[in-house]
Amino acid sequence: MPLRQKFILFFILSVGLISLAITSTIKKSDRDGNKEALFSQVVCEIKAKIELLSPAQNCKSNNASIRVAIDASGDCISPITITSLSGPTSVSENITGGSIDIGPPLISGAYVFEICDATGVCISIPYVVAVERAQRGCPDDDNDDCTVLTCVDRTCVFLPINPEPTDLECWQTAILDTETCMWEVTGSPPDCDDSDCNTADSYDSATCACVNTPITPPSCDDNDCTTTDSYDTSICECVNTPITPPNCDDDDCTTTDSYDTSICECVNTPITPPSCDDDDCTTTDSYDTSVCECVNTPITPPSCDDDDCTTTDSYDTSVCECVNTPITPPSCDDDDCTTTDSYDTSVCECVNTPITPPNCDDDDCTTTDNYDTSVCECVNTPITPPSCDDDDCTTTDIFDTSICECVNTPITPPNCDDDDCTTTDSYDTSVCECVNTPITPPSC
Repeated sequence: MPLRQKFILFFILSVGLISLAITSTIKKSDRDGNKEALFSQVVCEIKAKIELLSPAQNCKSNNASIRVAIDASGDCISPITITSLSGPTSVSENITGGSIDIGPPLISGAYVFEICDATGVCISIPYVVAVERAQRGCPDDDNDDCTVLTCVDRTCVFLPINPEPTDLECWQTAILDTETCMWEVTGSPPDCDDSDCNTADSYDSATCACVNTPITPPSCDDNDCTTTDSYDTSICECVNTPITPPNCDDDDCTTTDSYDTSICECVNTPITPPSCDDDDCTTTDSYDTSVCECVNTPITPPSCDDDDCTTTDSYDTSVCECVNTPITPPSCDDDDCTTTDSYDTSVCECVNTPITPPNCDDDDCTTTDNYDTSVCECVNTPITPPSCDDDDCTTTDIFDTSICECVNTPITPPNCDDDDCTTTDSYDTSVCECVNTPITPPSC
């Protein structure tokens, strides 16, 4: 076998074995050409064992077969799926657990198994099928260091390591460097520039000829309304010639007038008219747009009468407000104790309402009682109580002010005994005196 071919085979095997080492644990035996690999990775948990049942022997009988044994344990959700077997042969199988034989035919080469559970969690397992025996029964060498021996449709074929490029342009040439086995592409495209800026210049690889296609001149619009725009074919450039913008004055003093070059139109923007307030409440103030001047027209001040006779009413032009100043109402006292005196603001007049004089009875029968309106007071004038003499010497006579009556209280007549046995003694109530009438002494 040529040294280059051995190197390529060694490289393929190395890549496969390195991949196996990264993603899994590999156990192999190569004494009789059979191989097996054991992979374990926590994917709920999936364990897969790959065993080579029949290796590829040579290009005439290139078929091989392998067995994939899957142990699905833990929280795995069935089924476990070999979703893909990428390599010379492709396959997709569902396995809940157990094993499945793949091939023959299974063409020898490098494969990658992808095994997933139903949640979408996967592991990838690389595996090489009997690559080292693929060329058994083929010629050893074709004496060309730039070819490699391989099997194509079960036939031994020496193929170039780097095939000759087929996508060359018609002005390119490919030359094989026998030292590096690399193809060197030489040649450069012809210059198709016709020095005409009205054409697009290119090289047509299909016809191997220059193509000068007429093109539409570029738009020279510079989005500027202050220029006229054209394309000068003599110099192959745009020419933007300045122009005078239009007059945008609209003879309206309530707008500012300008030319907007972004939209190429006059813009008459309304503005706030000046304030015409002259700080005078006796005028109405406005702006006359016909003459563009303020107009301050005199007006009659408002009536400030508030229909209240307790205020004086006026219009204060300094603050532009009515002023209703409270005033003291007039005194309505008529110096008459028989009336109550007030000012009625609803009619703006004094009201003197008659009232009943107070009761001046002092419950004293030794006085006469009356109300003196001149001094607005009660007068209780003392009076002489009546004479209570009943012309009866057997009573005491008084005027009882508590009951306002005469009281004639009986009394015991005086003792008229004169200690004279020659008189009879008595009290004469008619004259209120004792009477001692002489009597004739008895005959002794």
